[in-house]
This record gives sequence, C-alpha cells and structure tokens, in this order.
Amino acid sequence: MPVSKKKRKNGRVKKCGPSFHLKVTPELIEVFKKVYLDAQIATEIKLPMGNAEPFDMKVLTDMFNVGTVGFINRTWLDREELEAFEPDFKAAKAALNQLYHRGKDTKRWVCTGDELNLIRDVVATLGQFIEDSLTVSPLLFIKEFIAMDMLTEKVGNGGEITKPLIDWAMKQIESVNGLANRIRALRNRERKTQ
Repeated sequence: MPVSKKKRKNGRVKKCGPSFHLKVTPELIEVFKKVYLDAQIATEIKLPMGNAEPFDMKVLTDMFNVGTVGFINRTWLDREELEAFEPDFKAAKAALNQLYHRGKDTKRWVCTGDELNLIRDVVATLGQFIEDSLTVSPLLFIKEFIAMDMLTEKVGNGGEITKPLIDWAMKQIESVNGLANRIRALRNRERKTQ
C-alpha cells in the first residue's frame, strides 16, 4: 500500500434498537403463583379475623384488576360464562373497594359476612383463572399484569377499565421500549417500598 494512502477505519456496529426481551422463567412463574396463592390464603384466614396487612389488600386489589384486564382482553373466553360471573365479580370488587376505604386509616380491615362471602367466592375463581393463565400463557399474563399496572396509574383504582384502554396499554407494552420502561418502573417502585 502506498504511503500516501490511509488505512480504512474499522466500521462500527450500529444497534438497530434496544435489545430487551422479557424472559419468562419458571422462577418468575412460581413467584406469581406464590403471591396469588398467599392472597387466597389471606382471604380465607386473615380477612375473617381482621388481620389483613396492607400488602394483602394491595395483592387482592391487583388480583381483581388483572382479572378485569384478562376477562376483557381475552376474546376466546366463553362470553356466556363471563356474563354469568360478571354480577358477582362487580359486587365483590365494590365490596373490596368499600372494605379498603373503611380500613385505610386504621390499617385494620374487617369485613361483614356478606362482603367476605362475595370476596371469597370471586377470589377462588380468580385464583383458578390466574393459575391457568400462568400455565397456559405466562407471557400474556405478565403483559396483562403490566397493562393492569399502567391502567391503574392512568385511570385510578376506582376507575373504569375499558377495551380501548386495554388496547392502548397492550400497544404500549408491545413496543420494546414500553415494556422495558414499565418493568424498570415496577422494579424501582419495589425498591422504594422496601
């Protein structure tokens, strides 16, 4: 090569976009199953005695909200069964909301017998739904969980979650940046509460 010629520079590798993939591991699935199983146990043991903790109430509220997102988002579910289940679900959600607001100041949640029976029945059904979701389609469940978290921030806990809002949240999650940012936000919030 002549002295007057310069060597070519090595080209640098350009990244085409963020490389983030949600890995659904068996450990992650077991964590979700354990949390929701603990919520079912809290419904059976802690709620009747008034010993529920704030974390139990948060998980129960999340359980109801993720059930709402799952029931609306999954179009292949039997609509007749869902319509038959809907009045009980709405009544139990209202009972849980009243229970939460009653005990918010004292951090002691005591429910009436009717509220307890409604919440127990619906939590048993939701627990089975969540367990089935985690075995059949864990990635979809985790996406619905993140969408539920986004929607409760956007709408508020007592707000109405509708199909267009769920579609918006799922589109946000489908973008790689959206999913990565939501998971980072969830982890940061978890660290702050610990």
